[in-house]
Amino acid sequence: MMTQWFSGRWGRAMCVASLVLNLFLVGYLIGRALDVWPAKPRRAEAFVERLAARLPERDAAVVRRAVAAHTPSIDALVEAVRDSRRQVRAALTAEPFDRRALEAALQESRARHHALETAVQAIVLETAGELSPEGRGRLLWSKRGHGRGH
Repeated sequence: MMTQWFSGRWGRAMCVASLVLNLFLVGYLIGRALDVWPAKPRRAEAFVERLAARLPERDAAVVRRAVAAHTPSIDALVEAVRDSRRQVRAALTAEPFDRRALEAALQESRARHHALETAVQAIVLETAGELSPEGRGRLLWSKRGHGRGH
């Protein structure tokens, strides 16, 4: 019974529709992975304010000051990461495809991501000693038992 249903006109149409939908989803996921369709821009200020809202007021002021002092360098690093993503996209879509160019672009992207992560970690190291024990506990990036690393 099932094979007769798929062998008819409607069955072929369903298979074609399924194939189109799957190709769309694969394209969308690849696009998201390469940041072709970026999510809403995340503003550093909004992130800092969400973080500060979880902290006692004294600790929130320490975090705001530290981030403000490093904003120009962090902004430059974020722009470098974005640029590296554009380089990866360009290398991936270049014709003819050049594996070495893509490999170099990916390596540069990793280096820029690492530089940004290192800078953010330096801010955490710089400020953690000034925070209360409660504030340090609230700096966790995710809720206990959920999210990254748990």
